[in-house]
Amino acid sequence: MDYVKEESNKQGVKKAGVRIYFGLYPKSNEKKSYATIFLAPTKEVSAEGDLGAAINQENNYEIDPFNTSQGGEPPINY
Repeated sequence: MDYVKEESNKQGVKKAGVRIYFGLYPKSNEKKSYATIFLAPTKEVSAEGDLGAAINQENNYEIDPFNTSQGGEPPINY
């Protein structure tokens, strides 16, 4: 969230958020096809209505999605 807030502040975005996506790395000869999640920054597009914050948010494509971890490799196959 710190990354999204910092980058959003540079753009003048007042109500920033994140959307969580599920992804899958492509299978190759060198690597298995691991699942992952990544966080995509969002920004408010409309303050009208009382429908909830998620409806008034769109992806902020000017900020790169955050896709990094420090958890290591998933467990080995049994």
